[in-house]
Amino acid sequence: MTVVVGAISGKHVWLAADSYCSDGELAERRQEPKIVRIGPIGLGFSGSVRKERVLVSAIERILTKRKRVTAAWLKSGFLDELRAAIKDEKDQALEGSLMIAHASCIYYIDDDLALCTPYLPYAAIGSGRSIALGALAFAHESDMLVNHPEDTLATVLEITSRHSHFVRAPYEYLKI
Repeated sequence: MTVVVGAISGKHVWLAADSYCSDGELAERRQEPKIVRIGPIGLGFSGSVRKERVLVSAIERILTKRKRVTAAWLKSGFLDELRAAIKDEKDQALEGSLMIAHASCIYYIDDDLALCTPYLPYAAIGSGRSIALGALAFAHESDMLVNHPEDTLATVLEITSRHSHFVRAPYEYLKI
């Protein structure tokens, strides 16, 4: 249970995430980050911790082989390479969602491994998604994301934690 948010601000994408980890019964703070930078991209994860580790490893192998990462490749070839990289997994479903930040763009991938590009300059994944999207919409309409992206994302996560049992501080941030 978690939330990961992303927002485009100028030439950068900011990712932010909470640190809550739950198996339904137990809840605890996680030390492993839910957002990471691998080369020129930022990744945010919600869902299975095990699958997150598998995906990070697979994406690191994929990016090590590439000389350049482009939006065109992310939209077309990346998913084929990701599917091939995790083909030995028993279940190739994502078991959550993955957010990708690259070159002033946000993408997200849901359980079915389909890549989506949000229409608006922000996105959210995880169990706190609906609440976070409402806070992000207000922040976007108020131009808060443009002027103070990190502070605004902190406020978005705090608002989300007030209304969701599955989102908790401390928060982490990544600028791509």
